[in-house]
Amino acid sequence: MSDDFNTPRAISQLFDLVTKINSLNEGHLDVNQLSAPVLDRLKKDFPIYISDILGLKIETEQSDNGALDKVMELVLDLRQNARTEKNWIVADKIRDKLSEANIIVKDGKDGTNWTLN
Repeated sequence: MSDDFNTPRAISQLFDLVTKINSLNEGHLDVNQLSAPVLDRLKKDFPIYISDILGLKIETEQSDNGALDKVMELVLDLRQNARTEKNWIVADKIRDKLSEANIIVKDGKDGTNWTLN
């Protein structure tokens, strides 16, 4: 395909974007310069561009093989037991400590969910 897709330019643009994202994460850029939808889309779509479109594999520092999901299931079960026993101090402490670790716990009518912030 030679240079039909201008792959070198695409990779160069992605490198520039990674540099800006890293600057944003390190506090060197003002997050207010980006709207929330744009920032959310970057977080969601960037790995897709790298892996699906360019065919590059994204290496993570460590693979948890679902361990985080299992640990969170256990922690949320413990929190639910505390709530059932009306032990609000323990239930709130679990939620607050998870929040400090950038894990957001949301209680709803369909149960408790968590997301990484």
